[in-house]
Amino acid sequence: MAYWNFPGKTQAWLLAELDKLNDDKSAGKTVVASGAGDSNLTERTETSISARDNMLRQDLAALAAASLNTVPLDFTRPAKRVRPHYK
Repeated sequence: MAYWNFPGKTQAWLLAELDKLNDDKSAGKTVVASGAGDSNLTERTETSISARDNMLRQDLAALAAASLNTVPLDFTRPAKRVRPHYK
């Protein structure tokens, strides 16, 4: 049973994302957020570059092994973290 990291995405999309990831790696890109004055809140869930690289390569390898062009929508990975939301 294969678990998919990016269900419903095509092989072309995975390759394009891998190209973007390699550009970010070579540029040493970082994400910085700050705020001042009245309360500012910015939430952004990100994975590390190496973790995203591994996930993209896993899906590409599984697509090649299964001779598919699109990632199936079944057997997705379960969430690893739960974030509470207060209203």
